[in-house]
Amino acid sequence: MRNIFDQYSQPENRVTHALMSALNEDRKLLYSFLKNIVRQIPPTKSNLLDISEQCYPGAVGSEEIDENADKVRRIPDAWITAGEEWCLVIENKVQDDPKVCQLKGHLRTARDLGFTEPKGLLLTIKQPHEKPPNEFQVVEWSSVYQWLQGETPRSEWAGRVAAYLEVMEARMIEKEQLETGTLTTFSGFRFGETGAFNYLEGKRVLRLAMDELRKRCDLQNKIGVKPDFAGRKAIRGRKGGEVWDFLTLDHDDKNKTFTAYPHLTLGIGEDSVSAMATLPNNARAARRLLIKRGEQGFRDMVSKTLESMRPLLSKSPGMEPRLRVWQRRWPKITSPPLLDASIDINLRTYSHESNGPKFQPQWIDAAFSALKNKKSNLELQIGGIFPHRTCEAIQQPYALDLVAETWIACEPYLSALGINSSKNSSQGSFSPTGGC
Repeated sequence: MRNIFDQYSQPENRVTHALMSALNEDRKLLYSFLKNIVRQIPPTKSNLLDISEQCYPGAVGSEEIDENADKVRRIPDAWITAGEEWCLVIENKVQDDPKVCQLKGHLRTARDLGFTEPKGLLLTIKQPHEKPPNEFQVVEWSSVYQWLQGETPRSEWAGRVAAYLEVMEARMIEKEQLETGTLTTFSGFRFGETGAFNYLEGKRVLRLAMDELRKRCDLQNKIGVKPDFAGRKAIRGRKGGEVWDFLTLDHDDKNKTFTAYPHLTLGIGEDSVSAMATLPNNARAARRLLIKRGEQGFRDMVSKTLESMRPLLSKSPGMEPRLRVWQRRWPKITSPPLLDASIDINLRTYSHESNGPKFQPQWIDAAFSALKNKKSNLELQIGGIFPHRTCEAIQQPYALDLVAETWIACEPYLSALGINSSKNSSQGSFSPTGGC
C-alpha cells in the first residue's frame, strides 16, 4: 500500500513532506519542534502558524511549484510563517551537499517577500563543508529522528514520521542513493515479536550498527579494530537470508582481502543477531597457529573464552556463546553458498553446569579435528548468538554494547590466532558505551 507521505518522487521532498505534514496536523508537536530542534519561538501561538511546501508563503493551487522545475531551486523546501512578522525558511539536503549561495538566496527571497529578519533551518544528513549564514540553524536528520522517537509516546504523528524515515532510509540504501550519513540512528535490533525481519530493514539496521561499532574506542584499543577500513562494498541478500558485514582487525598486509585474515562479523537474520570472531578459510597463518596449540591447547582456549563471556549471560539472558565450523562451496561467485557440513556448538556444553546444557566435551574435540584435518573450504567462528524472541536485550539501544563486549570476550581466541591485543591496549579509560 502506498504510504500517505509518498506524495513526491524525490527522496528529499518526500521526507520534507512527511515532517511538514506531521507538524501541520499536530500543533503541539510543531511547538516542540520549534523549541527543541530549531530553538526559535515565534511571536504567535503554534496553532496560528502557517506551513507551506514547494511554494511561496500563502500560495495555493496553480501557484505551487513543480518539484522538478528549475524554479524550485530558488525557493526553500518549506516555510513556517507567522503572518508578515516572522518566518522560518527550511532547506533539506539528503543527497546533495548544502550550498551557501543557495541558503543566502533563500534569505534574499524571504526579505523580498517582506520578512525583515528571516530565520533559517538546514536539515541535512551531514555537516556542510562551508559555514552557513548566521541566520541558519543546522540540524542533522538523525537528531530529528531521535527527537521524533522521544515525542512518539505523546504524538501519533511523530511515530508515523519516525517510521517513514526508517522506510526511506532503507529504500535509499538499497538504491545506493545514500552513500554517507543517515536519516535515523541505531535503536536496537527490533526484530522480535513486534517486528518481523525483512531484508531491507535488516540492511538499514546493519549499516547503522556498523557505523557506530567502527567508532568505538574499546574495540579499537582492546582487540585492534581498524576504524578506517571499510567493510563489504555491497551488502547483498535474499528473502529470508542473513545480511552481514565485518570489521577489520590489525594485521601487517593491508593489500590482501579480508578473507585472508581473522575479522569480526556481525550478522542479522530472521531468527537472531550474531557477533562472531571469524577465522576464514584463506587465513592460513592464523589457522596454523591455532592448530599448533594442539587439542588440549584448543580446549583451554575455548574454556577461557567461555569464562570471558560469562558476564554477558547475566546481562543478556537468552544469549548463546557458540562455536561454529562451516564447510561450504560456491557454484558461482555471486550465488549463495552450498552448505556441505557444519558443527554448531553451544560453548556451555564444555562446562559442568547445574542449570544449562549437559557436559559433552567431545563436540569441541570434533571441531578441532575438522580444523586440523581440513581438506575443504572451512571456516571457524566463535562468538555470541542473540535470538530475537528469547533475548530482549538485543532489541534495546544498548544492544551494540553487548555486541562489542562479545567480540572483546573473544580475546583468548583472537590471541590464539595471532591477534596481538596487548599492542593495541590503551592507558586511557573507556566510557560505558565505548566512545572515544
